[in-house]
Amino acid sequence: MLRQLVQHPKAGRSVALTGLMVFTLVMGLVAAPVSPTFAGVGVRGGNKAAESNLRNGLAAALTYYTDGDTFTGFDAAQAAAIEPSLTWADGDAVAQNVVNIAGVAASGERVMLETLSGSGTSFCIARANDLGYHHGTPEGKDTVGGTFKGFHGCKNAPSGPWY
Repeated sequence: MLRQLVQHPKAGRSVALTGLMVFTLVMGLVAAPVSPTFAGVGVRGGNKAAESNLRNGLAAALTYYTDGDTFTGFDAAQAAAIEPSLTWADGDAVAQNVVNIAGVAASGERVMLETLSGSGTSFCIARANDLGYHHGTPEGKDTVGGTFKGFHGCKNAPSGPWY
């Protein structure tokens, strides 16, 4: 009887299961402080993708401008012909993964693009050749996903640490 208790086949399994549970608990405690770091990766990645789309959109607008010395006529159809990898739309409404051509000034010297990131933050980028305003970085952002109401709305929108 004593021999059966000492050599019982399930006796070692309970020790292994307890060890596995303790190991899992310790690993969970070690990984817990790192979780908030990884939680922000998706938000930052989505914002960077939206900013990249705007920069590529501005490159398409500048290509159009180079061909005719004006932004007049630059619309979603023209933009798609120049940069087919982006989804384009006309008008002042932000949508996720869509570059909106929100405004082309009557003078033909200004263009403003906007988009919405996966985090719900909207971004805009503008170019004003008549004002010597030639920045190629996203100009403003709205963390609640609003539109920018034209060139000056974009230029005066709060910027972020993503410059």
